[in-house]
Amino acid sequence: MLWKADPDHTELLRVVISEVPTARAFFEHFLADNAAFSIAEADEHWNEHGTPRTVVVLEPWATEQKRKYRFFCFPATPIPVGFIPRLEMENIHRYQFVMDPRDGLELLQFEANFLVFDSGGMPYSECFTTRQLWTVRPIPHAEQSHATSCELQVTFEIHFIGRPPLWAAVIKNRNLMEHRVALEGWLRGAHASLKPLSKQSAASRQVNSRDVRASAPGSLGADCGKSYRCGFESASFPVLLMIIILVANLVSEFGPISVTAAYHRYCPSIFSSIGWLGI
Repeated sequence: MLWKADPDHTELLRVVISEVPTARAFFEHFLADNAAFSIAEADEHWNEHGTPRTVVVLEPWATEQKRKYRFFCFPATPIPVGFIPRLEMENIHRYQFVMDPRDGLELLQFEANFLVFDSGGMPYSECFTTRQLWTVRPIPHAEQSHATSCELQVTFEIHFIGRPPLWAAVIKNRNLMEHRVALEGWLRGAHASLKPLSKQSAASRQVNSRDVRASAPGSLGADCGKSYRCGFESASFPVLLMIIILVANLVSEFGPISVTAAYHRYCPSIFSSIGWLGI
């Protein structure tokens, strides 16, 4: 039975990988215990434009086709020097091979559920989980008759635990960008790992408009040949987010009158450029 994406999902990637002929060949090259290009390798060596990650452990697949993957990540936040926030993330991986009832072809589905194992004191980091669903489908090869390639589709979902916080939209957009950046790195590494297997010309191996099709504005497929700079081209986004959270906490603790008085007395210039905070 096919796993379904949530109705509120976002499609992150749809790409044809011409060097991989079947779903099982895709699994062996990218997901198996002895994969030529593993997810852990992608996170450590091909994620230079995203949040830095350090792999803790990538367990081997268990008999029930599940495994755990843990890594540290170091998000950019306006924390005073001397304290570097560190999140320990745990991914629950599972996969299945399933026959598509529409055409009788064997598909591969790979699911990664992301959750915070240790928040390191980061606010709101434990109030949600995220999910990626990869579906690998064989399709006719674009240049070779009687041959197949694989089409990979990746979707993204975010699920809040309990009532969504006030900053739910900001959290979702931030996580969506992080997942896009990480996938962009994975895709570049994946193509590099497949070059020895490819018999096509260098030009046809590159990701272009023919083999990458984005389904939504701003999705990875439209810009996978470009480099992303995490944080909307600068660190301004996480800085503003943390300032908003800090002000909200201060108002909750001391009341709006005390916070307003302290602001006008000690730091009138800090929020001068963001008057929409209403202080």
